[in-house]
Amino acid sequence: MIDGQQRLTTFSILVKSLYDCLDEKYKGDYGKYLFKEPTSDKNPKIQHSRIDKEYFNKILQAENYTSLQIDGYNRLVKCYEYFTKRIENNIENKLDFLKFIKNSKLWVIINLDANEDEQKIFDSINTAGLKLTATDIIKNAIFAKVVFLKMEYEKIYQEYWENIFETEQKKIFGNKKL
Repeated sequence: MIDGQQRLTTFSILVKSLYDCLDEKYKGDYGKYLFKEPTSDKNPKIQHSRIDKEYFNKILQAENYTSLQIDGYNRLVKCYEYFTKRIENNIENKLDFLKFIKNSKLWVIINLDANEDEQKIFDSINTAGLKLTATDIIKNAIFAKVVFLKMEYEKIYQEYWENIFETEQKKIFGNKKL
């Protein structure tokens, strides 16, 4: 996936909040949107980034919002709380709302051939919205070159970039309420 991680995360948490409200007889039908098979194991269908992976997995695996056991502030948990409260207080027929979401055309999927440049697509998509920071542009350009040169991007990320983007200070800042 080259774009849309935040939207997919937010959407998954919305679906999880609705899923929590379903009678047990419907959970099997809708669990496939959140979990890998077998859905009863509650293994998340999508894998989240390292920083939020623990929180995202706990949200998806929780019985419901009130059973979630997490210390401290986290934006994903706040999102789960927000959706859960709005759904409980404002949506009468939760199953119909979930069906509506499931049947809506909410996603644009762009499949690329091996010879197409995903960085150009990413840059094109993002020029229509919020402007990327200089750091994001530089990072994307470097990783485009790394992929082009068939280098081990995971190793390069860990060695040169992880300490910039995933420092303890940034993790803590990201978890504080502003």
